[in-house]
Amino acid sequence: MEILPKKFNIYTDGSAKATGLRAGSFCSVVVSDTGIRKLRCGTSVPSSIGKMEIMGVCAGLETVLEIMDGNKWGYSVHIYCDSEYVVNCATGRYKRTKNQNEWAIFDRFASGLNISIEHTNRNTLPDQAICDDVSGKIRAAVEGLIDFE
Repeated sequence: MEILPKKFNIYTDGSAKATGLRAGSFCSVVVSDTGIRKLRCGTSVPSSIGKMEIMGVCAGLETVLEIMDGNKWGYSVHIYCDSEYVVNCATGRYKRTKNQNEWAIFDRFASGLNISIEHTNRNTLPDQAICDDVSGKIRAAVEGLIDFE
């Protein structure tokens, strides 16, 4: 009989340049208490760092829901994020004035889940450093493929 996870940790990061028309990317690593490990990445053009940080969290939540076949009850999710903007907006400390579409995705995935979210300094956790490295490489690759002129 398969043992279902009861706890998930999500490590996230986003990447986007600060100026001009930008490519952006995000990455999440999901780790369960039963040893499941999943990596999910994505990209968006044009983008912003805030949008990519939110989408990293959303990718992690979506991965958890896929593992649990859509079931939102009976387990906990802890998110590690290096974006103060995302942590403060997710917890209601900041008003969500930008990235409304991405926050709607977050709310849809997060609704009914037992979630906690923690701000961490950049690359202080190994799985978060993986996300930083992968999302930066994806963004750079996409920028090399697209003519922004």
